Amino acid sequence: MKTFRFAVICLLLVTGIIIGIVISNVEAVEYLGEFCWEAKGGEALLKLGVLDIGDGHFLLSGKLFDKGHLKEVVHGNAEIEGSNVIATLNSSDKDDKEIVTGTRHMIVDLSTFNGTAEGIFHGYEYSNQLIETEYKGGDVLTFISCP
Repeated sequence: MKTFRFAVICLLLVTGIIIGIVISNVEAVEYLGEFCWEAKGGEALLKLGVLDIGDGHFLLSGKLFDKGHLKEVVHGNAEIEGSNVIATLNSSDKDDKEIVTGTRHMIVDLSTFNGTAEGIFHGYEYSNQLIETEYKGGDVLTFISCP
């Protein structure tokens, strides 16, 4: 019986030590808020919720609107590199004619939050069953207060 009690006490102590080590190494994830950019002369609006997961790493989740209508659901990540934020956004869109997926590369200046974006998009057209690839580049992103 004494051996059993000793084993239980040792197990509880080891478990407590392991939990203490794990908890002390956990970094808090912080929601930084929603950030918005206009593109295409104000016709497009990108809204991103940003999570800071520590050490200059960020998770992104949001929506892209075109002329006021939801166009794409987006998600990705961002990293701070020097005076810029470098981000990758993956997206998808679907209507009755096609389904489109894409990957955007964004560079945002940390001092102004303005930037640029370009991307590669793959579209599958239901009518002819063809997959087409398109490059879209040169988008200027203007940081704005979210509407």
